[in-house]
Amino acid sequence: MKLIRNRSAAAKRSVPSAPQKSIGAATGTPWRVLVVDDDKDIHSLTRLNLRDFQFAGRGIELVTAMNGVEARKIITEQEPFAVALVDVVMEQEDAGLKLVEWIRQEWGDSQIRVIIRTGQPGIAPERYVIDNYDIDDYKDKTELTAGRLYTAMRTAIKAYRDIQVIESNRMGLEQILETTPNLFPRSVDVVPEFFQGVLTQIISLCHLGKNSFVSSAEGLLLTLTGEQVVVQAGTGDYENINGDKAHTVATLCGEVASGKRTPQSLGDDILLIPLMTHKSRMGFIYLENASQLSKGDRHIIHVMANQFAAVLANLQLTLDLQEANKQAMHMLAIAAEFKDTDTGCHIHRIANLVTRVAEELGISRGEAVRMGQASKLHDIGKIGVPDDILRKPEKLTKEEYEVIKAHPGIGATILGGQRWFEMAHDVALFHHEKWNGSGYPQGLAGEAIPIAARIVAVADVFDALTNKRPYKRAWTLEEAMTAIFDGKGSHFDPQVVEVMRQLFDNGFLHENMGCSYDDYVA
Repeated sequence: MKLIRNRSAAAKRSVPSAPQKSIGAATGTPWRVLVVDDDKDIHSLTRLNLRDFQFAGRGIELVTAMNGVEARKIITEQEPFAVALVDVVMEQEDAGLKLVEWIRQEWGDSQIRVIIRTGQPGIAPERYVIDNYDIDDYKDKTELTAGRLYTAMRTAIKAYRDIQVIESNRMGLEQILETTPNLFPRSVDVVPEFFQGVLTQIISLCHLGKNSFVSSAEGLLLTLTGEQVVVQAGTGDYENINGDKAHTVATLCGEVASGKRTPQSLGDDILLIPLMTHKSRMGFIYLENASQLSKGDRHIIHVMANQFAAVLANLQLTLDLQEANKQAMHMLAIAAEFKDTDTGCHIHRIANLVTRVAEELGISRGEAVRMGQASKLHDIGKIGVPDDILRKPEKLTKEEYEVIKAHPGIGATILGGQRWFEMAHDVALFHHEKWNGSGYPQGLAGEAIPIAARIVAVADVFDALTNKRPYKRAWTLEEAMTAIFDGKGSHFDPQVVEVMRQLFDNGFLHENMGCSYDDYVA
């Protein structure tokens, strides 16, 4: 999944600033304040009056500029500021007002709180400045006592903090809205990537906004089946999901799931989010280095986790349906082959061979397996063929052969109309078509025949030749391969025949000849 990261223009263009001295004894990341004034005494007085300032457990970091030009340079080169204290009259009578316009319009920073403080209110009257410039407060230096400066600074920083929280929540919700439609994997083949993508999105929420920044969030995504906890994805130190650290966390989560331990007992730096659906716990999101996350940040992460839990529940239903479909296919195939003399071994050998050929042709593993499963139903239509014809040891009459030729259509009728059996339907209907168009029931030719049916056509003939039937002996592999090569380009897809040759040369066809009881029930 592609991460969506939204940052302001200022954040995009900022570079790390040089270390500045922080005012106050707070240990949190200080609030950055820019003081723009051409009077050095004002800088000293401001630093003195705010020396003990703290808000939300954080002090302030004062950065000074003597004029508007210097202020622009500092803003473009350093990290964003929470507040700017700006004098009006500096290198020009309206230098401070021009700086405000530049910050808001050209630089595009709408979040910094701007306080105009001037010693010459006649040049920049309060009402005029408030009405025409995007500022947050106006102070006359002659009235700005230490107490009023403290109040103005606290009010401005609180407003900045609240804007940051709102922006962080907005970005988090926007990410959830953009991510949720793409959460459900388009194919169960990509389930591992799906789990990793979800964890990546959860981790990314820890980095949204300045107040929710977590420098190195690491975590795990774990699923719960009964009492078994399975690690599905990890980041950072937990990237190796089979490692000792991941195993330790899985054990801890198992203890939480069983009630032997509470999430709070894991420590303040650990955030353990249960994945809940209808009061049923399906797993956990485990995050480390989470102590800096605010209450709002945690809420957003929980919202995202709840979305994922719903998707996970749907994914489990899909996997259950797929397994049920697989079992239904197998039972139908056994029912069809029960009328023949080779029952389950034949369909198992066909499935193995079809899967391997498909993979050798460059088809994905998941799709190849589905072709193998579908191939088990290639002769389901034989249910509608009378036993005396199906098991007749002598050569069939023309009339009897026409009855046999009806089985693809019967199979398609049985399997038709069900999405789960679409591929099996095509295999049953088209596996007797020929590359040159002389097959049945529709006389399709070349690539008009579905690829799964083209592979099954070769595999079915090969298996029939190499195994004993009521009307024939079992051919050797060499004899069977000769027949397959004779049909290349006429009966069979030439590419499929070439893959068969490779499998003959590397010994796979020899290994695929046998069939045990375990194979039969697989």
